[in-house]
Amino acid sequence: ASDLMVINMNRVWSSLTYLVRGIDAGPYWDNVQAIANRIDQVLHRGNSSNATVSMYGIRRIESFTDETLEQNQLYVHAGGIYELYAQAL
Repeated sequence: ASDLMVINMNRVWSSLTYLVRGIDAGPYWDNVQAIANRIDQVLHRGNSSNATVSMYGIRRIESFTDETLEQNQLYVHAGGIYELYAQAL
């Protein structure tokens, strides 16, 4: 995370980086890739506000894929690394 601070150390803007991914039992990638595509669709509509935070934008910095093996079961991971731009209200 990084913040833009101004006079009297008031936080104006925050840039936050998150890994967002779906995980499914492998070895096939079809389901987890569909999850990753849906995550991307939802996050790119990500301008919103509530009583304390206003979200100005979300962008995918890069795609993410991985495989893990747990107790002889392969799991496939797909998603992205996203940067969020927010302002405290």
